[in-house]
Amino acid sequence: MPGINYVDIFQRLGAKEVEIIDVDSREKAKSREINDLVSTLSALFITGGNQKRLANFIGGTELSATLYKKWTSGMVMAGTSAGAPIMGEQIIFSLSAEEDDDGVEVAMDS
Repeated sequence: MPGINYVDIFQRLGAKEVEIIDVDSREKAKSREINDLVSTLSALFITGGNQKRLANFIGGTELSATLYKKWTSGMVMAGTSAGAPIMGEQIIFSLSAEEDDDGVEVAMDS
């Protein structure tokens, strides 16, 4: 099961209850069950993976609104890799950089 190592890690850090929430579709991100669960959390850790895929699943859904509401109310949010920037208004999906004598030029794709 994905996330099993995180359960152990957070329990060793003193978390009383650890839930794994598998959001692998927009339908799940829209589900009342997942949103009701997220609305009860005091902290959330989002693992990594494909950042564009994660944004496509969550962006503009009820889960996105629930996460934003909880975060602005003080819920701790953290993550690794793709999970770290997911709540930002802008996310870099890919970029290319070239260095020359004038500095570094970064081009971002949308």
